[in-house]
Amino acid sequence: MKRSANDIDGVAQPADLKRIKIHASDKPTEPRESSLLKLPAELRTSVYEWCLVEDIIPVTDQLKQPPLLHTCRQIRREALDMWYLSNTFKIDRFDCDATLLAKLYQHMNTLGQKIANHPIGSLSCQGINWANLEKWCYNVWDRKCFSIDVEEVNDDEDDGVIDAAMKIAKTSRGLPWTDCKAMLTLLRRVAGHADAEWLL
Repeated sequence: MKRSANDIDGVAQPADLKRIKIHASDKPTEPRESSLLKLPAELRTSVYEWCLVEDIIPVTDQLKQPPLLHTCRQIRREALDMWYLSNTFKIDRFDCDATLLAKLYQHMNTLGQKIANHPIGSLSCQGINWANLEKWCYNVWDRKCFSIDVEEVNDDEDDGVIDAAMKIAKTSRGLPWTDCKAMLTLLRRVAGHADAEWLL
């Protein structure tokens, strides 16, 4: 087979490329604007509400933002707050383990100060675990996790211990963690008189 003088190792050179016809279908297409973005803002808000507001969203290890929030920057900017602030996030089994709360906090961290006073949802505490509670308090003290009211617990005294621990963590943020931990240790001793399981 006879090569073109412009061929080098069988690769077409610029002189050959000039003879290649470019069809309209080969040209890259311009990205089309979403028809959703062509709607008036109030109608887009109604669409976002219909797609994103679920009232109650169970928090699990697989918690992910809805696909709509990843379609484009404008939709994400307009609808992200609605998904987080218009839904109730629920953790059914807690056991003083703040892992899922920390995950939710990381999700909502993009909202900044808007999450500070937002009622995240409800927790159902089943069982008590001081090691988990202390870790949760550390994350609250370090502003890496939510401190929220526990709505459903098995025992009112347990509820009081958790609430007191959260208050200690929040009010000690200007102090070293060792000082906060010392106050939590005193709380644990008091709680242990009512329920020895806190001392385990």
